[in-house]
Amino acid sequence: MAISIEIIKRELNVTWDDSLNNQRLTDLEQRAEKILNDKAGRELDFNTPGTEQQLLFDLCKYLNSDAYSQFLIDYSEELTALRLGGVGDEEEGT
Repeated sequence: MAISIEIIKRELNVTWDDSLNNQRLTDLEQRAEKILNDKAGRELDFNTPGTEQQLLFDLCKYLNSDAYSQFLIDYSEELTALRLGGVGDEEEGT
């Protein structure tokens, strides 16, 4: 289940309500989820506050600024840990 558009708008500091922009942000959030799930090699839990959700918000910010390549550079360690299973809420207790 995707994060609500209102939460994404709040994270991106979008204060106006426009149906075209809302659809663009919804598409952007879905794309970010797919990218992170692919990088992790598994389905992540984006609905629970924590590392996975924060990575989603951060990726949405970068995608919104057309800076995906920079995200890959800036978050390379986190993405590697995600792939290795070292990042995520379910691993915190182990």
